[in-house]
Amino acid sequence: MVAKRAEGNQESDTHKITDIKFQLVSRRGNGDAESVDLQGAVGQMHRSTYTTCDPSQPVWKLSAPQIEVDNDEGFGTARNAVLRIGKVPVLWAPYFKFPIDDRRKTGLLFPQLGMSGRNGFDYTQPIYLNLAPNYDDTLMPRYMSRRGLMLDNEFRYLYNGGRGELLTAYIPNDKLRDRDRGRVMFSGYHNVDSHWQARANLAWVSDERYVEDFANRLVGVTASNLQSTVGL
Repeated sequence: MVAKRAEGNQESDTHKITDIKFQLVSRRGNGDAESVDLQGAVGQMHRSTYTTCDPSQPVWKLSAPQIEVDNDEGFGTARNAVLRIGKVPVLWAPYFKFPIDDRRKTGLLFPQLGMSGRNGFDYTQPIYLNLAPNYDDTLMPRYMSRRGLMLDNEFRYLYNGGRGELLTAYIPNDKLRDRDRGRVMFSGYHNVDSHWQARANLAWVSDERYVEDFANRLVGVTASNLQSTVGL
């Protein structure tokens, strides 16, 4: 983090930083702000931007006139946020709440953006649902300008005797293939006793081209090695 000026009062635990640029260490991301006001665990960023791209060539950037960060709650709140692809604004959100640490809380996760000849403009907005201490769900609406809207979902569960993950996806009437497409994948195990364990890896896709077209969620998988197995 670099800034032109910083001043504060230790007794009141208030600080002001101006013209700041930052680079996240624990996760990929960088940005800047005209000024930051800190009071205890709460901070307000004014005229700030954020991106996960190279700072010198950002493909996308999220900007907001005000972002409030609460370290005690583990959330940030952006108001009147604008998402830009290059210099073109493509999305406006009057209120946008997002996590700032690894605590499990329901809310929006950082979006995933891309641009390709295969899918066109590609935007995914993960929505995390903290359903219980031992299971959760992540909805991932994904818009592809050349194909349409896909709904991706990841459900995870954990208990003393095992764990599992169910991945599903569905896109009605893919505009490039002129058909409904989707996938279902399950991976999990259950400890029967101290010597035996039941495992299952199940996979289904709607067509042979599915893996090729939506490879970003299926890294390292091809249609030829997409298999289902069940065993002890």
